[in-house]
Amino acid sequence: MEVIYVTPPSDGIYEYEFVATPPGGTVIQVLTPIKAHTVRTSIPDDLKGIRVKAASNSVEQPLDKGAEVAAD
Repeated sequence: MEVIYVTPPSDGIYEYEFVATPPGGTVIQVLTPIKAHTVRTSIPDDLKGIRVKAASNSVEQPLDKGAEVAAD
């Protein structure tokens, strides 16, 4: 879920919250990779990176200014 800002973040790092639903019933405890996908319809001029926050940790990815962006 994209965090909506009243004013843009001062560090240029835009945040997303990652919320997953645990399986129901009796399950064995294993680490299972999960993925998420989102599409931004507009890219802020001050975008310097993305931070994804979950319940137990977070990961931050700076924007690679030299990378090409694929357009569909």
